[in-house]
Amino acid sequence: YPNPASAITVIPVSTTRKIFGNIRIFNTLGQLVETAFSGEFPAGQSNYFIDAARYVSGTYFVELQTGEQTILKKLVVR
Repeated sequence: YPNPASAITVIPVSTTRKIFGNIRIFNTLGQLVETAFSGEFPAGQSNYFIDAARYVSGTYFVELQTGEQTILKKLVVR
């Protein structure tokens, strides 16, 4: 949040236990734009940040990937 974004954007992550994973940003062509985080997510709620002002306006996808699952959310940058 916020979404649509235009500056610092928060990516909240909630896990029940420590787990290794990645947060990656892709454009609509499926090209990797940024790896926002790679490492161990702590148990509980954590916030990770990206600077959407560095991106060209348009639609992106935020991917949260762990060994157990992959979650994809749409992010619109103004």
